[in-house]
Amino acid sequence: GSQFPHHGRITFADAAFNAETGTYMIRAEVSNPEGTLRPGQFVRVKLHGAERTKAIAVPQEAIIQGPRGQQVWVVGPDNKAQQRVVQAGQWTGDNWIVSSGLKAGERVVVSGTLRLAPGAPVRPVGAAAGQKAPAAAASGAAAASAPQPQPQAAAGTGSKP
Repeated sequence: GSQFPHHGRITFADAAFNAETGTYMIRAEVSNPEGTLRPGQFVRVKLHGAERTKAIAVPQEAIIQGPRGQQVWVVGPDNKAQQRVVQAGQWTGDNWIVSSGLKAGERVVVSGTLRLAPGAPVRPVGAAAGQKAPAAAASGAAAASAPQPQPQAAAGTGSKP
């Protein structure tokens, strides 16, 4: 396909999800000065939604489903693992948006979590926000990695998507 160089405006969005096709019905109005688009034509679009300026995003592999719900391992100030219950809902790319349970800039373990126990020492691994640490991406909460034999954490300042 080709890219259409004009912006549009959504005029209708159906709340019903079609499980057979994996789609939502959405109607948009766009400027079509060249007549490129035809009535009834189906197109694939990329939508840019609302920006969440205070959202915290963590790599999907950091979220663990446990008996108390969704949890992550965070690295405490003493470089010891702490388990934290979080509320994760939507995702963006390979990251989950965490609405509660974490603060921006906290270091989160993203691999080796099955070997961790509360108070286990971890060795921080540096990673800037938005960059990949070993097996991790930092965004919102700082990413962390826990390769063998000792868990590791990546330090970062955190960023918001």
